[in-house]
Amino acid sequence: MGMKSTASVSAMLLSLTACGGGGGGPQVPVPANPPVLPLFDPGQAGTAQNILVVGVDNGNGVVQRQAATLTGSAISGSLLAGTVDVAGQRLTLAGGGSGQLITSAGIDQSFGFSTATHFGVAGAPSAAIPQTGIANYAGNLSAFIDDGVTPETLTGAVMVAADFQNNVVDVSAASINSANHAGSLNIDNATINGTGIFGGLLTLTGNFTSLPTNSGLTHAGQFFGPDGAEVGGAFLLDQMGNGNRIRITGSYAGK
Repeated sequence: MGMKSTASVSAMLLSLTACGGGGGGPQVPVPANPPVLPLFDPGQAGTAQNILVVGVDNGNGVVQRQAATLTGSAISGSLLAGTVDVAGQRLTLAGGGSGQLITSAGIDQSFGFSTATHFGVAGAPSAAIPQTGIANYAGNLSAFIDDGVTPETLTGAVMVAADFQNNVVDVSAASINSANHAGSLNIDNATINGTGIFGGLLTLTGNFTSLPTNSGLTHAGQFFGPDGAEVGGAFLLDQMGNGNRIRITGSYAGK
């Protein structure tokens, strides 16, 4: 990657709300023409590729970070074990059931996933990231927000700013929209630890009945590809706000 200032690409769009919690099935926008990622290059079909799976439990918000192996279309690992159909956007799990695989143009080293129990990101983890400077990643964010009145998926562009010297990441979606809602969603002061991203404070603005009070956020992200060329993350917040419960699940990716 080297150091970059601003990137502008079409990144993977994720709304990774899995089953449970009153949301019904996964709320996952699927691109019309999914690309074949380098991770799934047919030329690498016989070569085992080490990947990292970062998953958030949809029920209790517990984060799991696990190594897995991708060989051709087969994934072996406890969070994601089974086969991948990139064209069909499906995960077929070895233990039964299925999930959804989300990719989009511009994201080469990672993909998003949503199963009945977990949602998150996976891909080729960065071996190392810069130790100084700031990198800006452009992409998309999607969040399923239940404010107690009108649960909806909101989507919009996202900017992710990584300050490597101070080990801080800010995620900013200045304008996210749905049929009935509009606003902004920010995750500020998340911490870089190694090549992972953790925590932060979530701020939601807009015409929602409930708004969060910056507590109880689960946020797990990861740098992917050579020198942190890509970034992705998943987040969950479930708390009381303005007298009503608000639940937010979502994820983002940028390059």
